[in-house]
Amino acid sequence: MNLLKYTKDKAPSLCKQTRKFTSMSGGKYTTEVVGEGFGYKEYLLENGKRISPWHDLSLRKSGNIFTGYFELSFDDLKKKEVDATIEHNPVVWDTHSSRVTGEKQLRYYAKFPYVNYGMLPQTWENSTIKDPKTGAFGDNDPLDICELGSTPIPTGSIVDIKILGSLCLIDQDELDWKILALNVKQADKEGIRDHKDFEEAYPAKIGAVREWYRTIKVHDGKQENTFGYNEQVLSAEQSLEIIQENHESYNDLIKGKIQNDFKFWLR
Repeated sequence: MNLLKYTKDKAPSLCKQTRKFTSMSGGKYTTEVVGEGFGYKEYLLENGKRISPWHDLSLRKSGNIFTGYFELSFDDLKKKEVDATIEHNPVVWDTHSSRVTGEKQLRYYAKFPYVNYGMLPQTWENSTIKDPKTGAFGDNDPLDICELGSTPIPTGSIVDIKILGSLCLIDQDELDWKILALNVKQADKEGIRDHKDFEEAYPAKIGAVREWYRTIKVHDGKQENTFGYNEQVLSAEQSLEIIQENHESYNDLIKGKIQNDFKFWLR
């Protein structure tokens, strides 16, 4: 799968790199990396102008085909994510406190994540309302994508994805939906329509993803995570409803119906 065509230009004094690519969604974009370590920020540019992957990319293409913006490939241990509070919402390197010294550290996963990890534009898991089915509040982030494809998707990539299903992760008491998806190119090539088709073709993968999310916080000295809905994989149809609900929450946030007490950058 040819995800990217790119060139890099380095400015050592700024630790800046630019990467030009043609996304699988069509259209030309550039990612601009500024800084390293704690100062690392990877911006999405369109025609040389910084844009927000959260606000400026479309959510839905057609049917169950959506836009995915990717933060971390399955062969990378660095925990990176879109920062909702910084202007233009760049990808940053996540941090946590050392269990030994209490000092801030760059966060690495203890195990490779099995999936290409990303987010769905124009969605938000509402942290102000308790979900009636799980009793948990949303995790205050855009909806997460777990892309199950066979090829790593680099940070900053924009990819058309097919929604297959979802897992209802309860991450340290917060509702953190994991939308299971597959890039359209692989889905069409292999005739995969939903999570049942995928599990028939790759019987162990979704189970491995579930166990990864269950245990990954244990390596940080925390309790195992749990799952709602009896740990089952929800259907593509149910997952589309979840996406729509979180898109509506996003719109309420943007329109000011929900007060922005979170210091989000909302344009």
